[in-house]
Amino acid sequence: MLIYIISIAAVAGSVYYRRYYMTEANINKFVSKNHSTDELSRDPRTKKPDPAKLSQLESLIPAELGIYALMMEFQKYLLINLALNEIVIVLGLALALLSDDPSTIIPFAVVSLVLDIWIYPKPNLLIQRVPG
Repeated sequence: MLIYIISIAAVAGSVYYRRYYMTEANINKFVSKNHSTDELSRDPRTKKPDPAKLSQLESLIPAELGIYALMMEFQKYLLINLALNEIVIVLGLALALLSDDPSTIIPFAVVSLVLDIWIYPKPNLLIQRVPG
């Protein structure tokens, strides 16, 4: 029973996170922020700006820089949503192994697959929603 509750919570979290993150207000707020080219060009391993990326980013106008930053943020959103969706299938697998009935994984797999299809990356649609 606990596995079902955790799975439902993961599904609810995935749906809520998508609805919250993809609102017009949230997108507009993020794009309209003043993004630093130094911050966006920073290499995550060395924590120092990458000179090649920095020179490319400095040639962008602020609106393009906002869209670039939004795409970087979109990757984080996508990974979090995919992780929540994977929790569902992993819990289904655990339940199938514990119950010794492989067919118990099917509803978990279907729900996880539907959620994955629903959040399939559509960056062009996201960019079209950006004002200006």
